[in-house]
Amino acid sequence: MIRTTIATLVAALIGAAATACEPTEAEARWLQAEAAGIVLGAGMYGDVPTFQVDGPTWALMDLDARHGMAETFECVIAGPGNVLREAQILDNGGAVLARWDGINSTLEQ
Repeated sequence: MIRTTIATLVAALIGAAATACEPTEAEARWLQAEAAGIVLGAGMYGDVPTFQVDGPTWALMDLDARHGMAETFECVIAGPGNVLREAQILDNGGAVLARWDGINSTLEQ
């Protein structure tokens, strides 16, 4: 039950990213996801922008919510009118869950 509630929270916080990139709003959504324990951190892993998420929550998220999360990350990092060529999403243990292709706006899982 609690995981379902968290997945619903993700959809509300991150799923709104389908609109144009507004950095202030994207950063606010990102910080809310961090406060909720959904996003565990972000930074560079080698030379690839990376963020880490709670794996069980990621597993409950649908593709639209996952895509929205990647778009929000891209907006926070790259800003309006820019794309991240690539980014990766890791789980709690550091395993790669997905890769973001910002050029094609696709999430490879």
